[in-house]
Amino acid sequence: MLADRVLLGTQLRKMRKEQKKRQEDFADEMISIATISLIERGLPNVKEEKVEYYADKLGFRLEEAPNLAEEERKKERLFLFHLYAMYDQVDLGEAAEGFTKLKKMDIHDTNPYYPVYLYLMARCKIMQREFPPAQRILSEAILCIDKYPLVVKMNTKSLCYYDLSKTFFYNNDFRNALSYAEEGIKAFQTNGEKKYLLYSLLISKSLYLNRLHRSEEALNIIDDLWENIDSIKNIFVLLNMYESKSSILQTQQRYEEAIIITKEGLELARYNLFNDRSFDLWVLLGRIYLCKKSLEEAEICFLTAISLKKRVDKDYLFMNLHTQLGRLYIMSKRWNEAKKALTEAISYKEKTYDNEHIISSFYYMGYLFREIGEMSMAMKYFQQAQQLAKEHDYQEYQHKIHLEMAKCLKSLDQKQFINCLVDLFEIELELVSKL
Repeated sequence: MLADRVLLGTQLRKMRKEQKKRQEDFADEMISIATISLIERGLPNVKEEKVEYYADKLGFRLEEAPNLAEEERKKERLFLFHLYAMYDQVDLGEAAEGFTKLKKMDIHDTNPYYPVYLYLMARCKIMQREFPPAQRILSEAILCIDKYPLVVKMNTKSLCYYDLSKTFFYNNDFRNALSYAEEGIKAFQTNGEKKYLLYSLLISKSLYLNRLHRSEEALNIIDDLWENIDSIKNIFVLLNMYESKSSILQTQQRYEEAIIITKEGLELARYNLFNDRSFDLWVLLGRIYLCKKSLEEAEICFLTAISLKKRVDKDYLFMNLHTQLGRLYIMSKRWNEAKKALTEAISYKEKTYDNEHIISSFYYMGYLFREIGEMSMAMKYFQQAQQLAKEHDYQEYQHKIHLEMAKCLKSLDQKQFINCLVDLFEIELELVSKL
């Protein structure tokens, strides 16, 4: 049986490692390195005499295998359950403690669930926002997963790609995020575990495409998922679908459809007591009404989101809320309230990973000062927004910011005004070349 072969292969590999020898040290005219590799991976397409020969070379008696198998199964079940418990601990806010506990476990690559252990180590780093070490650990896990048959069917490789894509997303590298999400989709085993994971990967792919201004492709993915919405039981996945579809529809200026979808998502989040997602959806709904210039409805949405802040653990979400509220107050010419809201938004700049939100908060603060005639102050904020936009290659933001800077410089400094117009022309040429 494959399960017995897997356990036996794991034990033989462990014995070889304990002897501090390589596979090639046991290869001879009777058995090749490739065959040894297949045996240690527990694959069934190796003749029994080859397995016996290799076991004998290691000094292992095959008649002990049944007892060993049962003992190993018990150890594995307990170890896997321990990892399962650690996953909850890490995701519920104890990442630092979880990482310390995992390190103390001192698991080696002879353990049949070693890639799962690596994944959890990386997960701790992600929760602590330490993305480079998380990326290194996830890459290591991906490289070795195929050697662990018990882990392959758990869809751990797809899970690693999923989290790897998120680390790049958090660093605003949407192209790499998209690439790794696509790798995760390719690696997904349809007959394996974690059925929800494929949906999560597809939603992430849609999100990354939308951030790369490929909204039509993004919407096609969500529409395909929508056809199976009744069969999707994971509430987190469903809420992501509602939020993603609403955001894409807003991007495409299909505001009435976006409002309907967002309200449906809000009902689902409220019924299931998902406070963070309710908060996100109220901010999104307010943003949609803002785009429609329905300012009273937008304000109700944003104030509702503010009332939920005490129930939301992730304070990095608050920057976008206060930026959008600042926008609303600018549109209503409520200057003092706008300044207060945008100052609050900027106060979260060290807590958010989303550079677009940071750029947006600086941009609207600059816009506010330009509107009230304080051009020097406006330039200060526009320049901060421009520096970030250039650093992260957001050309559309650069274009928008340069246009506002030109309006300020026209009355401040004619020479800088001309230079700004030249820069604006160059940016526009680059944007046109990408059409």
